[in-house]
Amino acid sequence: MDNCNFDKIYKKVPEDQKKRFLKFRASHPYKNLKIGHLNWKYIASGKDKDAAIVLLPGGIRSAEAWEKLITILETDHRIISPTYPAIKSIEEGINGIFEVIRKEKEKEIYLIGQSFGGWLAQAFVRKYPDNVKKLILSNTSSSGSIVSERMLRLAIFLISKYPTKILRYGLKRNYLKFKNMS
Repeated sequence: MDNCNFDKIYKKVPEDQKKRFLKFRASHPYKNLKIGHLNWKYIASGKDKDAAIVLLPGGIRSAEAWEKLITILETDHRIISPTYPAIKSIEEGINGIFEVIRKEKEKEIYLIGQSFGGWLAQAFVRKYPDNVKKLILSNTSSSGSIVSERMLRLAIFLISKYPTKILRYGLKRNYLKFKNMS
């Protein structure tokens, strides 16, 4: 992101937070992995231990959403966090996550999924149970929920059809409305 867009997008963010985020970006460059027709970007950092912690973000799709947690955990753990490309199915998502983990030579992982990432995490552990040491889910649901199935279909549609900039703008706008209500 160029400085003009960064300054425009983050103009109401306190300076100390902007500096922290820019420092994070500078010290955590994305790695890239081409899988089929998709380019997967991800952050891999930290020290190797018994198993890597894989952080799956929600609908915002960005590994950087975990910036604070990555910074805290990477001093003692290996961290992998993907930024999802425009996947068309859960299967495509979990296959991409598996290939990222394989490229990083991780056999066993601790898998943390938040919101939409929780959906991917649940599908991942079903397909690759021997690779997941522990599973942690946050603000997500299971496939048995009718509301969740509708939300999942909507999330997959939005992720595959709309440019990331539009999705992030909508999420940011709704977040700022919510933040101003409290």
